[in-house]
Amino acid sequence: MKQDALILVRGGGDLATGTIHRLWSAGLRVLVLETAHPAAIRRQVSLCEAVYECETTVEGLRAVRIDTLEQAPTVWVQNAVPVLIDPAGSCAAGELYSFSRFHCSKVH
Repeated sequence: MKQDALILVRGGGDLATGTIHRLWSAGLRVLVLETAHPAAIRRQVSLCEAVYECETTVEGLRAVRIDTLEQAPTVWVQNAVPVLIDPAGSCAAGELYSFSRFHCSKVH
């Protein structure tokens, strides 16, 4: 797997947080898509807490809520995981995207 690959994870609850942490630890870029009001039971160990608090840290992994997809590269540069409120996954909209340094462009 390429180290510059982007992995979209739908939901940042406690179980997903473990998976996200492992991917991030392996050096992969992860983008978390979350609902506007996550219903995680164990919020203190869930990256979805960033939706409520703007950012959170779990086991050394910092997650930062972003408002637009274009903000994701700035968060990755900080070695953190962006959390985007996008419950339908419409940022991908059935298309593949190539994330370069600071913008997003469609790949055909």
